[in-house]
Amino acid sequence: MKLLHLLLRILYSAYFYLVFATAAWLLYWYGIVRGYTTHEQWRKLGLKLTDTLFAFMRIRISVKGRQNLPPGVAIYAANHQSLLDGFILFSILRTPFTAITAPFEIFPSVIPRWFKKMGYISTARDVFEELKYKNTHDHKSALAICIDTIKQGKSLLIFPEGTRERKKKILPFHTGVAHIAQATHVPIIPLVLHHVDDLFPSHSSLLSPTHISVEIEQPLFFPHSSNSDVNQNTHYLQSLIETHLPARYRTEKETPHYPEGKRAAFFDLDGTLTKRNIYQALIRRYLKNHFSPLEIARLIHLSFEKYFVKHGIFYQSAIRLLKDLDERVLFKDAREFIKDNTHTLFFKDMLDLLVLHKKERNLLFIVTEEPQEIADIVSRYLGIPIFGTHIEKRDHVFTGSILGHIMKEEWKREKIIELSLAHGIDLSKSYAYGNSWIDYAMLKVVGHPCLVRPSKSLAKRGRELDFRIITSLS
Repeated sequence: MKLLHLLLRILYSAYFYLVFATAAWLLYWYGIVRGYTTHEQWRKLGLKLTDTLFAFMRIRISVKGRQNLPPGVAIYAANHQSLLDGFILFSILRTPFTAITAPFEIFPSVIPRWFKKMGYISTARDVFEELKYKNTHDHKSALAICIDTIKQGKSLLIFPEGTRERKKKILPFHTGVAHIAQATHVPIIPLVLHHVDDLFPSHSSLLSPTHISVEIEQPLFFPHSSNSDVNQNTHYLQSLIETHLPARYRTEKETPHYPEGKRAAFFDLDGTLTKRNIYQALIRRYLKNHFSPLEIARLIHLSFEKYFVKHGIFYQSAIRLLKDLDERVLFKDAREFIKDNTHTLFFKDMLDLLVLHKKERNLLFIVTEEPQEIADIVSRYLGIPIFGTHIEKRDHVFTGSILGHIMKEEWKREKIIELSLAHGIDLSKSYAYGNSWIDYAMLKVVGHPCLVRPSKSLAKRGRELDFRIITSLS
């Protein structure tokens, strides 16, 4: 029975992609040949494409609350369940609107061409897309364009979650929709989509025939303009849509969400921000100036241990290398060393990312298993707070022992939760960057996790959880 169901899904999906590709390309070239030049002409043609697709696919949509649709300009705000959401809302609203989309480049086939012709607004949803897609708009410029669009008498379609729901849980709403509504004094029409993720699941390219329903709620007016009202109004809009979704959408979320909270970015250090292990680089620098056959032998032994023992045992062995060393001698001129070797120690792309986060006014923190003494040196160089592992020392001389725990795994998670409470940070809006399983717990607690050049097993797990993955860096 399961095999038969899978076969039917494959056939249905193949038919869908064939119909869509054929209709999209034919109507696109029809518009080119007819000489369509305005956004309105292309939007009307886009509505014909949507109707053609749904007619051939026999997609059934029931609508509740059509009487709530206003005669004039409005901001349509909907939950985001699948890649078909925009088509479905286009079909039921029957009104050409300007849609806010992800960068055009991420969409397949002819879709980017349609979006450009229809005058849609391409927006970078996070700092990664701002860096990668130079022709898209950042948050600030996108807001300005949206407000100007409304003032020109054109309606907007926005998905306040910013991306698709992956686990049948509504994602925290961004405040942009409230900002636009408060600046333009036009109504927000909340739209609640049901079962679109059954038709087109986020984790699969195979479709399943199903009955879709859409609820159109009464208009909301947000006349005020203070930041506190923006947060409150965003939370109210999210709650309103959420109450119309199944109970599973209202269960406690894995990542706590506080709309009024600040946004932060948390970074691992070695392997994430840096190409080389800074601790090892400083030890080698010390040994060059204080040659000791015994210490060289211990360093070679440590290099072998790295590949044959568990991380915790290896780390303890690495710390034992510090025994009887004076931190004032070991780390003398260390900041100048790091500065002079920045291009060989750090990934330039990741340093650019730090700059972009600062530009976005995000709080920055680095959480690393490296000794706190090294963390402090890097912290002063980068101008970012760093939290590392505390190493025992007496009168500035290391004993070779660890105080407390190694800053890894659950301890990293606990540290960023501690920082979020101390600084009023909303983790659901925040970023975390790591490159190994040691960072996994930290990554899971934020809304925007990112793996940096991970192992195959970690990358596989990251894809299952919809983590962003960076595979190459300069």
